[in-house]
Amino acid sequence: MLLDMKRLIYIPLLAVAMTTAAQNTATRLIGREIEHGNPEIVTKDSVRRITFYKPYEVILKEGENSVSITVKGLKGNQDYRYTYETGIYPGSGTLTTERVSDFDFFNWDILRRPEERRTKKPLPNPRKGFFYGGLKYLMLGWANTAKDVTGMSVSPRFCSDLTINVFQWGYASYSRKKRVGWSVSASLDWSYYSLRSTDNRFVRTNDATLLQTFPVEWSSASSAFRYNTFTLPVRLNLRLDECRLYAGPALDFNFNGRIRDKYNVAGDSKKDRTPDVRLEPFSFHVEGGLRWKTFGIYCKWNPCKVLKGGASPDIQTISFGFILGDI
Repeated sequence: MLLDMKRLIYIPLLAVAMTTAAQNTATRLIGREIEHGNPEIVTKDSVRRITFYKPYEVILKEGENSVSITVKGLKGNQDYRYTYETGIYPGSGTLTTERVSDFDFFNWDILRRPEERRTKKPLPNPRKGFFYGGLKYLMLGWANTAKDVTGMSVSPRFCSDLTINVFQWGYASYSRKKRVGWSVSASLDWSYYSLRSTDNRFVRTNDATLLQTFPVEWSSASSAFRYNTFTLPVRLNLRLDECRLYAGPALDFNFNGRIRDKYNVAGDSKKDRTPDVRLEPFSFHVEGGLRWKTFGIYCKWNPCKVLKGGASPDIQTISFGFILGDI
């Protein structure tokens, strides 16, 4: 009985799987070239046939009472996901579910209209060639000084280093059979850094930014120096299956320097903000990290002075944290 039940389940699923495999190398349909990853759906004599063109991966799973097939990625649409599951359960009869999705938060292409996104070029996972996309990854971590600064003790906090990818492009060479490969990418990122001092405060002058002691009437005081960058990193990625190791240099365009003082006076909590802190316009850093699927860890080191002015403290930053997305 169980064997007959599984035969009933396997027949439609194997039909789909064989159709998928047969069309893996197909490039034309009814005399025209396939230009996107939409599957062909044909219904005839109450039988529905779905043909997937050049899928990246097909997974067939067998359970005790159910079987499912999942198709990941199609030609020209790496985000496509199709899942079909059917099973026979005591007291419930036959239950069938079907799901289709082609949206991935970390694979937005912000330079194309929605109706054009289906034809976007695939990214490094599927094959060789150039790739591009926007909003690919998010980096969250802790920032600290890379070396001791006289009169400054930093208290790192989570999200004191924040990086959002704006755009990414590059070239990849990836073997699906060996599941190894490499890629070289260049990106445009927006970053935020915050260095919080608890023993002295930052004070802006006309020529520099100085460290001075807190006023005696202040209690529970802290002073944070913050700034933003537009960053152009160049990364070399080495891939082994789902893991990826990357490293490379980056050029930083620094802007929007400011100071935030937080303190208590006679039991009242107060905040002061000082804008227009002078920054060195350019700096650079090196970074590296390890990623597994869409989660990873990173480390950045900036050996350059950030604050402008000879009397300003020589602040060099180091940061580490987590990666979310496809870097």
